[in-house]
Amino acid sequence: MYESDYERHRINIAKRWYEKGKAEIDPFDKFIYLWISYNALYGNVYGKSEKDRAIRCADEIFAENPENGKMLLATEDVQYFGKRVITNCKNIEKTTEEQRDIIANCDYSNYKSCENAMKNLVACIYQVRCNLFHGDKTPCGPADLSDDDEIVTHAGNALQGILDMYYLEEN
Repeated sequence: MYESDYERHRINIAKRWYEKGKAEIDPFDKFIYLWISYNALYGNVYGKSEKDRAIRCADEIFAENPENGKMLLATEDVQYFGKRVITNCKNIEKTTEEQRDIIANCDYSNYKSCENAMKNLVACIYQVRCNLFHGDKTPCGPADLSDDDEIVTHAGNALQGILDMYYLEEN
């Protein structure tokens, strides 16, 4: 996916964050470390917005390894996002029912359906990232009032699955 010395340097940095994230027990710290890794990977991907670059990066990773992508899409962590809509901290933008349904109804035998589900999964993970980084998710809120732990855990595990595909392909 990347060729220059600078890009190789970014990949090495990303891999260190990935390894740190994989070893982390706390779901919030895990997600943050994995997002830093992913951010380093999509930094050189062309796109008009950060969200677009994040989605395009996952699209490239999926294209390199569609069979592992299909397995990832079938996991409980990904299907979690096929059962809910993630709103943003300002309640202005959210992942849509359509995005949720695309993930939930993925036809694993159809490449385009899986590719579309992967794009929508990254949109959901990106929304979780925005909520966390902009103050709408907390690791220390009352457990009975918040499903933040659950959301961040599933998002972190799904993001790790995307990164696992990338690093599997790199080796």
